Amino acid sequence: MTDLSPALRAPKQGASGLAPPAPATPSRPHTDLAFYGRVRELAVLDGLLDTVAEGPRLVCVDGPAGLGKTALVREFLRRRSVRACRVAGEENESTLPFGLLARLLDSLPASGIDGGRSGSLQDAADPFAAGAGLLDALGQSQDGTPLVVVVDDAQWADVPSLDAMAFALRRLGADRILAVVVTRDPADPALPEGLRRLLADDDTVRLVLPPLDVADVALLAARLLPGPLPPNATARLHGHTGGNPLHVLALLREVPADVLAGPDDSLPAPRSYSLLVLARLARCDRATQDLVAAASVLGTCCDLREAARLAGLPEPLPAVEQAISQDLLRERFTPGTQGLCFPHPLVRASVYHHLGPVLRTRLHARASETAPDRFGALRHRLGAADGTDETLAADLAAVAEEEAAAGHWSVSATLARHAFRMAPPGPARDRMAIAAADALLADGRVEEAASLIGTLRDAATTRHHCTELSGTRLAGPRSAEFLGATWAEPQRHTGETSPGTTDPDQHRCAQRPGAADAARQRYAEGHLALVGGKMADATTLLGDAWRHCDPVTDPALAHRIAERLATLCLIDCRGAEAARWAERATALITVPAKGGTLRYSRLLALGMTGAAEGGLALARQLPSPALVRPEDADLLLGRGILRVWSDDLEDGRDDLLAAVRMTRRGPVPLRVLADTHLGQAEFRVGRWDEAVLHLGVGCSIASDANQAWLAPHGHAELALVLALRDDRAGAAAHLDEARRGLSGTRDVVTLMAVARSKAWLAVAGGDHHEAVRVLRPLLDLRTPDEPALLPWHDLLAHAQLAVGALQECAATLARLDELARATGRRSALAAAARVRGELLAARHRPEEAEQAFRTGLGLSATVANPFERARLALALGAFLRRTGRRAAAAEHLLAAHSSFAKLGAAWLAARCARELAACGQHVGSDTRAPLPLTPQELAVARLAADGLTNRRIAHELVLSVKTVEYHLSHVYAKLGIASRTDLPARLAPKT
Repeated sequence: MTDLSPALRAPKQGASGLAPPAPATPSRPHTDLAFYGRVRELAVLDGLLDTVAEGPRLVCVDGPAGLGKTALVREFLRRRSVRACRVAGEENESTLPFGLLARLLDSLPASGIDGGRSGSLQDAADPFAAGAGLLDALGQSQDGTPLVVVVDDAQWADVPSLDAMAFALRRLGADRILAVVVTRDPADPALPEGLRRLLADDDTVRLVLPPLDVADVALLAARLLPGPLPPNATARLHGHTGGNPLHVLALLREVPADVLAGPDDSLPAPRSYSLLVLARLARCDRATQDLVAAASVLGTCCDLREAARLAGLPEPLPAVEQAISQDLLRERFTPGTQGLCFPHPLVRASVYHHLGPVLRTRLHARASETAPDRFGALRHRLGAADGTDETLAADLAAVAEEEAAAGHWSVSATLARHAFRMAPPGPARDRMAIAAADALLADGRVEEAASLIGTLRDAATTRHHCTELSGTRLAGPRSAEFLGATWAEPQRHTGETSPGTTDPDQHRCAQRPGAADAARQRYAEGHLALVGGKMADATTLLGDAWRHCDPVTDPALAHRIAERLATLCLIDCRGAEAARWAERATALITVPAKGGTLRYSRLLALGMTGAAEGGLALARQLPSPALVRPEDADLLLGRGILRVWSDDLEDGRDDLLAAVRMTRRGPVPLRVLADTHLGQAEFRVGRWDEAVLHLGVGCSIASDANQAWLAPHGHAELALVLALRDDRAGAAAHLDEARRGLSGTRDVVTLMAVARSKAWLAVAGGDHHEAVRVLRPLLDLRTPDEPALLPWHDLLAHAQLAVGALQECAATLARLDELARATGRRSALAAAARVRGELLAARHRPEEAEQAFRTGLGLSATVANPFERARLALALGAFLRRTGRRAAAAEHLLAAHSSFAKLGAAWLAARCARELAACGQHVGSDTRAPLPLTPQELAVARLAADGLTNRRIAHELVLSVKTVEYHLSHVYAKLGIASRTDLPARLAPKT
């Protein structure tokens, strides 16, 4: 059997054997709802129909109940408007010999032949004779146009009919027939052996209908609900239904949108499905009903002894046996335990939501007393709670805080939301809301955080209104005034505090009435504004939150505010202020901060001020990357960046690669930052394909998780690599994304990155005037004292020299020299030496120019940056060629040409080729033919060539396994190879 499903989508766990009633015909056009996620399957059927002119084709469409197999075939027939006959097996006719065959014969197009062919079955002594009659009828039904024969629900058809059909289909020759057999499982023992063999034949195309994926469920939800579901709610709905379209549609129509989007993990089952489950449950004895009810309270899977204890059954095995016979429970054996599982989450939901509130509360209360862990106990205490419970809220909040400290943000967010829901109104409840919102933002669930912060705002407004009525007014400006604040125009670096910020020691409003409410409210809104990329709003709100907060009475809130203000100062290139805020935030907690961004921010702040060595000293206790614990991923990330800035590129890249792997399950901001910084490191060490990949992953995660404050920088850095590869369209597209993200805000680091990428794009196109225009304004900005953070001074000086602005070039070089010498950065000193050599050559001082070039070349040899080394080799080679030393020039030019070609900087390789031609040597513009692969295909191919499994590749690149398989199939086709073992020989060597 030819299985086309791997090229379409990975099969997933389907629904249980419980078959719900057929859904009612939707009132909307069927293309609106029934075919999300089925475009490729329809394309396969279309393609098969187009090939029947060359001979008959057989396709088996299979998959569990409720996945839309029948709807798919109906849509296919509707769209193609072909001659077709369709019959379906009927469960109540499965014992009627030749019942399905009779209906099939009567439904065949007559084509001038008398109908009533089923009458011939009266003379059929066996299926083979009946099959011969069907074969004859099929031949008579053809008129030169394709005929589609559909047998639906084959698992319910009578065996003689299926035997006859298999006999006929196996003997079709030149017939223009597309036969479609629809069944749940082509290997089902209930199907006759002859049909099973035919469906498993190599010439039969198997089309496995998979469940919908999360994206398809999101599209359906957006189509049927007033607004889109949050990502985690969509994922919960997908997991709850197994992606079964029938069940997804039923819940979207039956369950209110706020319940689907709410924090409660327990979703109901569709009514039609519940009725089926409850009917089976009603046929069971009372003991079995009690056992199934107890199991539903314990979860989708549970321990048999615990379920029996909760149900009060000393001898549970008879009840277990009956529950299994009704397909309500299944056994699960693990070493030392005997467990029970529901066949599908919907079975459990049907039972659980049928329990009355009294019974459900009593069972949860009893279960909480013997729960094996604290999470189980808390879950059952929640299930048993009636209204608010201050003690339970405090316990939930404490565990949420522990999970946040360990970096388990998703768990922390869920627990904190429950704590907020269970707490009575008051300051403690507000603190729980802030903790939940912070965890949700760290987990990338921005919309949920915004909703929770809105609740907090409403509560604060109510209390504020009551305070005003009692004659006391809240001091300080209101939030509406802050939301209108904007950044001031860019300032020169004067060392003064920027507008909108505040001093860490200011707490002028802390003791005024209502100050605590204001601090909490404005912190929450400020953090949300920060993640949304609204830096001006975030600065104003967080600064005001700090002024209202009292670190003595609420050190936890003060710590949160200081940490966010450190981040804002980093974004605005105020390294000294960022370091002060990070130090203050660290001093406000009694245990080391883990699982967040504080230590990362502190290290970067020191590096930004040119004190990278001081930052590295703070991370001296960190072991080698392979031994670092996941909770220290933020510290490892900071160390990796500082190592890169300190020209220790290979060790820095190793740190960042390990940090990327650790943060795959960490807070979303760290995930985005890790991929972005790794992409920057890959660019510097000359692994540009990997740089494109990781920068792209960072942009993708930032977009998916609504991290608007991080996405622009990733796009700007990705544009740089594409610009250097002269991919003008790709670079321009990412620059547009970066500029859109920066609209109306101030992010100095990203402004620098955008200007640098635009300048390189201009230089690649030969427009040095444009490069000067976009880079010159950076001289007026407060920029970092670390020259290796975002090198751009040398590019500006090079462009100034190219347009004849020698004095401006000298001034820019002086600034670069100052930074390079202050920090001792070899990469910056080498870049300054290259510019100095070019400037001296332009001033006709060849001896000094050559000395500068050779000094730079020696410095660049100590830094693993092939692009910068090639730039120096090109500059020196061009200089030597112009001074008549062609042989010496050719040596450097050939080295530069080889490096640029390997990196994919074809325009620079072409420039080397022109210089070499002037030396009397001729080389091609490339040393290798470019591979016909997209960046993602190339990245997948490289990892596969390195021996990684598809699952490991998917984990590395944040893709699905099916997407990896899809890319590899394209790679094999494009490279003309058969398997991954041929990849190493076909891929160009990496630098």
